[in-house]
Amino acid sequence: MALMLPLLTATEPYARTRLSPAFEPPENARVYNYAPCLVRTRDALHVWYCANKTSGDITDYLFHRKATRRGGTWVWGPEDVALDHGSPRTAWDSRHVCDPEVVAGRFRFRGQTWTHAMLYLGCDAESSTHNQVGVAFAKSLDGPWTRYPDPIIRYTDAPEAGVVGEYFAWPVYRYWGVGQPAAISLDKRGKLLVFYSRGEDVWGEMMVEADLSDMDRGPVIGEPKPLPSEGLLDERGGALPAIMNVGVALDEGAGILYLVGEGRVRSDGRHPDFISADVPLMSIPWKDLRKGAGTWKILGRLDAARTGWPRNHNAAIMKDVWGRLPSGKALTIGVSWAGAYDALPPNFEWLWTYRIGLVDMPR
Repeated sequence: MALMLPLLTATEPYARTRLSPAFEPPENARVYNYAPCLVRTRDALHVWYCANKTSGDITDYLFHRKATRRGGTWVWGPEDVALDHGSPRTAWDSRHVCDPEVVAGRFRFRGQTWTHAMLYLGCDAESSTHNQVGVAFAKSLDGPWTRYPDPIIRYTDAPEAGVVGEYFAWPVYRYWGVGQPAAISLDKRGKLLVFYSRGEDVWGEMMVEADLSDMDRGPVIGEPKPLPSEGLLDERGGALPAIMNVGVALDEGAGILYLVGEGRVRSDGRHPDFISADVPLMSIPWKDLRKGAGTWKILGRLDAARTGWPRNHNAAIMKDVWGRLPSGKALTIGVSWAGAYDALPPNFEWLWTYRIGLVDMPR
């Protein structure tokens, strides 16, 4: 597929060649793929991601693909829609669903026991506002998925946070909201540690314990805490006040949590100018993090020098169904890539450069 991408200048630290996406949409389709969740099983690799269903239409759905290993290479099967946006239009997630995160457990809902939960961002508004975190359940990684009808982590109820405008007949709210969930199973049943981005009167990454064991009674959500910020550094070595839009995986034996995320977005004069150029890989002692403390260690960065792409964002770490790391000396990172332009192209053309790649990085 031919992508509309800018010429690279000799002064930019790009890789010699651009890494290829893990999979491609149909040729000539105006489609975006990004925000992956990667789950490794004994004989397969599953990925869920955000994409549009109709060429040229900017509406987010959750898609799924499964790959099998052949001759040392992942061979991807066809994609399927894992979760549509909510219906009717009054549903809380009726406009977009995005940022999937899948974890195993035992979840009671509608009188049945489900073995997998998919956390996701949903919204009923435009201009990237009024986002909330929801959940759907399945009895297999292949689905089908049955959504819980209400958000489990909600948009602020502050009186000033309401509707401030309208865009294409959809409301626009004051704040971005909450979303981009990531999760670790705490008991391999229904208790999770959920990480999520918050963009309201306060911005930053939060973590909260969530018990989804009995959804017929409803979720039990604890008191959110901000992620510790000690040790957070940008690509120039400057201190970062916060990290957001994270992916996580736990090395339970070593007691270390690994995290990828996004920090400060620096303008390089090209567009889009709100997407990060690099994704840091970090670690922190698990016992410290559980106390809301600890110091992050920067292990490396996914940037243009490593991927060949000017924008690197919305990343995830490959893990098992519980959020634990598989064995091995390297971490497999699923990272979203995008092109960049000297002048902002019309009609959101930069969206059609969004692709997902797999990159191995040492622990």
